[in-house]
Amino acid sequence: MTEENEKLQTKHKQQFWFKVGLTVIILLWLSNFLILFCHNPGTIGDSFGVVNSLFSGLAFGGIIYTIILQRDELQLQRDELSLTRLELKRSANAQEDSQKALERQAANLKKVQN
Repeated sequence: MTEENEKLQTKHKQQFWFKVGLTVIILLWLSNFLILFCHNPGTIGDSFGVVNSLFSGLAFGGIIYTIILQRDELQLQRDELSLTRLELKRSANAQEDSQKALERQAANLKKVQN
């Protein structure tokens, strides 16, 4: 069921980015059309100031979102690293206990042989 959700989510993301790309292409085509057939192209450029502000704001929001995602990923990485340290410490303790047990066994074998 999770795999189906992931596929559906991927499909929705692809559709979203396709729509965004199509919108950008249409806006670029319209701007080129207006510039070619208008007597005063300067006013057309000024009319796209709002669109420019919109995309600049979206880009800034994207940067903020990326920073937040990176912060969360780094926190998860720190947590994982601390868990790894604990496991390595437990493994080292178990290995030391095993070493001590082997040394006692070897000492007992020497006593028995003598």
